[in-house]
Amino acid sequence: MSKQLSVPNRFDPTPAHRVDLKSDSDEGSGREVFLDDGLAKLLKAHRGDRIPRADEWVFMTARQTPYSQRNISRAFDDAIWTAKIVWHSKEDKPTFHSLRHGFASAVIAGGADQGHVSRLLGHTDPGFTYRTYVHEFDKQAKQEQSKQALGVAYAGVL
Repeated sequence: MSKQLSVPNRFDPTPAHRVDLKSDSDEGSGREVFLDDGLAKLLKAHRGDRIPRADEWVFMTARQTPYSQRNISRAFDDAIWTAKIVWHSKEDKPTFHSLRHGFASAVIAGGADQGHVSRLLGHTDPGFTYRTYVHEFDKQAKQEQSKQALGVAYAGVL
């Protein structure tokens, strides 16, 4: 995957179009995009065995146009409602962007290093990634320290 949908703001008459997959920074950087095996199976079930043309979108409306950001947000809100996810303030309400943070947190919890997480998220500065997710990196490090301590404390017992 090397392209993403670019939707101009309401003052820009340019229609939605494909642009190179971009990073979170102005300098841009390559981004590695991968799919979990389960997600790949779901996508295959959705798209079938047919290899899509380079000018096709992965998810399209019946008119073969990309879904709008508004429709994606509505579908996400419906999924939150269906899953009965509760939030206590407007700031706590999950958003589609929350999935990005959940992904980063899961990768960090799995032991990924700062540089790898930075590349996955498309950040050109690993320091930005660290500053954004410092609490997750700290939690992962403490879990590793605890596992090692338990291994020393109960060596030979288990």
